[in-house]
Amino acid sequence: MATHMLVAVHGLWGNPSHVQYVAKSIEQRYNEAVMVHLPRVNVGIRTYHGIDVCGERLYQDIVSALERNPQVNKFSILGYSAGGLYSRYAVGRLYQEGYFDDNRITPVNFITFACPHLGVRRSPRSLFNRFYNCMPPYLLWRAGAQFAVADDDTNPLLHTLTMPDSVFMAGLKQFKCLVAYANTQNDRTVPYSTASLSARNPYRKAPSLTRLEGYPNIISVRHLHTNEPPAILSFAEKPSPPLLSSFVSAFIGLLRVLLLLCFLPLVILGLCIANGVARCTYPSITIPSDFRTPQPQQQHTTHSEISENDILPELSPDTAQVEVGTKSEMENMQMEEERDAKEGLSDDTAESVDSLFAVDSKGSILREMYKNLRSLPWKIVDVAVEGGHTHGHIIVRHTVLHAGGKDVVKHCVDCFQLS
Repeated sequence: MATHMLVAVHGLWGNPSHVQYVAKSIEQRYNEAVMVHLPRVNVGIRTYHGIDVCGERLYQDIVSALERNPQVNKFSILGYSAGGLYSRYAVGRLYQEGYFDDNRITPVNFITFACPHLGVRRSPRSLFNRFYNCMPPYLLWRAGAQFAVADDDTNPLLHTLTMPDSVFMAGLKQFKCLVAYANTQNDRTVPYSTASLSARNPYRKAPSLTRLEGYPNIISVRHLHTNEPPAILSFAEKPSPPLLSSFVSAFIGLLRVLLLLCFLPLVILGLCIANGVARCTYPSITIPSDFRTPQPQQQHTTHSEISENDILPELSPDTAQVEVGTKSEMENMQMEEERDAKEGLSDDTAESVDSLFAVDSKGSILREMYKNLRSLPWKIVDVAVEGGHTHGHIIVRHTVLHAGGKDVVKHCVDCFQLS
């Protein structure tokens, strides 16, 4: 029997069919080594109950699956969209309850596809964005408030998930491979920046892009703790389209606006009804109140773990050497940002990060979330699938409607680590 369990988790309004293609692709490739588990505990409106409630249900479901399969000694989890947040919560609870202690279960792959790691808030530079930031709590209840980092003024849940001394960060550190797939264009649900743990999208004005050999919809694979720039070949302006093409594009754009205006009231009404149903079906589930790791914390070693005192960029030969462990986490991160800004190699310079978060009332919280998550050794896979809305394509949510991302799923399968 397979000893490696892969848990594939869908997102908001979702169901297991949304992640079935990627999960089955991995299972078919490694059929004797990997078994797939598709939780059904957070289907549909149940996702309105919040990241913590959905994450707790997911944790309990995973524990049940592990009890039914006592031969499992390796564990991977894959989260699509909000499912990535549920997965981060569940991993923290597994760590808290000792499932990763003493090599009981070895965490291997933690993978997210188009996950709003930093929430869904938009920069409040426009009236529309300020209105957008206010709407999620009213339309999506607890989940919406948490996505918008509006559930608590001082310590919202997404911030709790990134606290350095939390079980959630400790749980993530156990995994040998942390991967985040992010759409660089046309994802109207989860923008590139939040999915890729970035402050902005460097590809927005870069029509000339590299393509990874064998994967036509993947621009590049980058590691946050290495000196890798965004894979941009040119910032040249796109050539002007033919007049007829411009007319057709303008007509299609106008048609979309008209359809949106016609159906928007119905969509809002449907969301409000779903909101009310979710409130009526809110479960009586116990959520732990203390998510801090015990002190002193038990040390776990994996080949990809980076301790809080070791968060340094890879140093070039002409860079002054710094003794590991002599700088605090914040100082090391600042050094990394300043160095990248000077060399022009990072899409997230200190200036861009500060300017992004300074205008938001939640700026200090967002910046801390950003820095804490980027302290982990993430591998970022930048995806550029063609289409008007690419959120479903990145994971092939439907094999016909979202077939454009099959090479992205193939990349995930090819890079999946068995141990």
